[in-house]
This record gives sequence, structure tokens and C-alpha cells, in this order.
Amino acid sequence: MYSVWRRKLNQFFRDERFSEIARGGLLTFGAKIVAVLLGIGSSFIVARFYGAEVVGTLALINAFLSVALIVSLMGTDTSLLKIIPEHLVKYSLGSAKAAFKKTMHLVLLFSFVISIFSFALSDVIASGIFSKPHLSFLFALASTIILFKSLQTLNMTALRGMKNIKLFVFFQWFPSAFYLVALIVVTLVFYDKYNPVYIQLFTPVLMVVISSYFVWSHFKGDKERGGQVHMLSYENIFSTAHPMFLTSVLFLVISQTDVIMLGVMSDEASLGIYSIVLKLAGLTAFLLTAINTILGPKFSELYHRDKIDELIFVARKSSKMIFWSSAPLLILLIAGGHWILGIFGSSFETGYLALVILAVGQFVNAASGSVGYFLNMTGNQTVYRNIIIIASAVNITGNYLLIPSFGIKGAAAASLLSLLISNLLPLFYIKGKFGSFIGYFPLRVSR
Repeated sequence: MYSVWRRKLNQFFRDERFSEIARGGLLTFGAKIVAVLLGIGSSFIVARFYGAEVVGTLALINAFLSVALIVSLMGTDTSLLKIIPEHLVKYSLGSAKAAFKKTMHLVLLFSFVISIFSFALSDVIASGIFSKPHLSFLFALASTIILFKSLQTLNMTALRGMKNIKLFVFFQWFPSAFYLVALIVVTLVFYDKYNPVYIQLFTPVLMVVISSYFVWSHFKGDKERGGQVHMLSYENIFSTAHPMFLTSVLFLVISQTDVIMLGVMSDEASLGIYSIVLKLAGLTAFLLTAINTILGPKFSELYHRDKIDELIFVARKSSKMIFWSSAPLLILLIAGGHWILGIFGSSFETGYLALVILAVGQFVNAASGSVGYFLNMTGNQTVYRNIIIIASAVNITGNYLLIPSFGIKGAAAASLLSLLISNLLPLFYIKGKFGSFIGYFPLRVSR
């Protein structure tokens, strides 16, 4: 039995068409594991020493930053993931560098404007939207971090686009490590109720400084390599990013509407419990998140090289890999969910049913494979945007109708419905257009 499994693993990693994805995906997967363990450690400290209320406050600030980040980036992060590999294939490193610089100029402008508006409206956001005026100063402080969050995301995208996986992997776990160490130190030395929020807001500043050094060091090689430079206009960049921006906004609706609406319609303690449940359920799609790091630029590269058969092969094989890594986590969360939640405190055990519902949704997300990246990287971003519009409408409506009666269980059910739509509809569209089903469900026929 051992020899059979060993032979299969060797075949898996030696397949020339998939070895880059498998090795890079597992490297990223390892970094994600470290990051998640560090994150769980941080969540444990916050829950135990600061309470569910502060966990909820932290989730609310992160949701606010997620909204501001999407608007500041305007879809340029996803479009850059498509543009950089395309320019490396067709033109040169210098061409990719020029595209990155112009994209950064746009993001700097957008981020600055959003920061000013958010800072000016911090009282309205805290009191008028969330009915929590005591958090006004935290929203104002978070507004000053928007620019750094945007640049950090852009730097990470550049590293992914250039396939500098080792550096990208470093930045997967290092922020979590820094946050945990800083949290332990300030908790022991200088305790303040909102320490977790302050550290969370400072972390992007440090990450921008470090990641910018590495990104621009990598781009310095463009003069030595030479090659054609294809200059993109700001209009070109924005037109490419526009459909992806709308998709990003709608994805934000799917991922953050439950958090935001719970923040509006419930108390901070309930939101704190739900935020922990959300993090645990996200483990089910763990490898999907990790392997997407490699798949995005790889899909773009294969598509622009017109290697459609290899593109389909890579997409299908990655889905199979993701499925079998996710199944044990789903079983673990269902069987041991009560115990796992109890680690954070007895009050968190009330989130068990919501955890099961969300875990099932994330499992479907994982089994479907990288449908979003597949459509975005193959010129079908408009179709994907339209599907996400439907899923977002279902999510908003579901949360509005279910949260008042069912609380966090209702929020979880709304998220499950939107995840089913946003994953299954793209699967069938890809099957119709490309002739292949790229998801992996063991009980169905392969084609």
C-alpha cells in the first residue's frame, strides 16, 4: 500500500504540466498553515484576554478596511495579475515594470481620496451606520491605513505575477507572526482594551516598507534583460480592471455582508463569535486559497500561449488536489466543532451550527476549483461579474431576511446560498464554453 501511494505521489509531482502548480501550491500551503496557526493563536489571546466584544470590534474594523481596500484598488490588483504574466510572455520585464508603475499611480490616487473621505465621515460610519459611536476614533484611525493596505496588496500581486513564490510565501506568514509577537508583548507590558486593533492597523505599514524593497529590487533587472516595452495607458489599465473591480466589489458583498449586517443588526459579542466561526470554516477551502497563488498567473500564461488543453488539465488536476485536502477538514469541523469553539471560551460554542453551515459552503467552494481565476484570466471576466451579481443579491436578501430571526445561523445560511451560486454557475458556464468540467466531485463522471 505504501509503495502504491509513493508511486502516485511521484507521478503527481513529476508531471511536467502540473509540477510547477503542485510544488508552488504546497509551498504556499505550508506557509498558509503557519499563518493560520499563528492567526488562531492571536484569536485565542484576543478572545481570552480581551473578550468576544473586542473580537467583534476587530472584525468590524477589518470589514471596513476590506470595503475601503476594494474601492481603492478599483480591480487593479486582479487585472495586474493578468497583465504582468502577459507582458512577461509577450514583451519583457521592463514592460511589466511599466505596467506596475502606472497601476500604482492610479492606486495611490484612489487610496488617498478614499482615506480623506473615510476620515471625514468616521463619525457617520460609527454612529449612523453601525450605531456604535464609541468606535468613531477607531474608524478614523483605520482610515489613515487604507493607503498602506492598498500598496501592500499591490506589492503582493506583483510578486505573484512574477512567480516569485518564495517571497510571496514569506509575506503569507510573516505579518501573522509579527502580529502575534506584538500582541503578546503589549498585552504583558501595556494592556489596553483596543491593543489588538492598534497592532492590526500598524502591521500593513511595516509590510509595505519591507515588500516594496523586494518588489523594486526584482524590477531592477529589467535594464539588464532589455526587451520590448509595451506602454499601457491609464485608460487601458482601467478598462481591463473595470469588470474585475465590479467582481471584487460583489465578492466583498458575499464575504463581508454577513459581518457588516451583523454589525448593524446585532451586538459586538455575537459578531465576535461569528468572526471566529468564519475563520474556522475558511480552513475548509484552505488549499484553494493557497494554490490560487500559483494558478492565477499560470492560467494567464497558458491562455496567452494558446495552450488550452494544458490549461484545462491544470485546472482539473488542481481541483482534485484541493478536494482531497479539504474533505478531512470538513469532517474535523463537523465532528469536533463544539470542542474547537470551546477553546476560545464557552460562549463561542453557540456558533457550532453556523460553523457547520459555513464549512459546507466553503467545501463546495473548494471542490469547484478556481473558477473565478479561470474566467478572469481567460477574458471571461464580464460573465463572472454577472454571476457574482446574482450571488450578491441572494446574499444581501438572505442576510436581511434571516439575521433578525436566526442571528448568526441566518447569516451563515445566506452565505451558503451565495457560495453555491457563485461556484456552480461558473462551473457549468466553463463546461459549456471550453467543453470540460474543471471541478472535482468523486461521484460524477469525469466529463
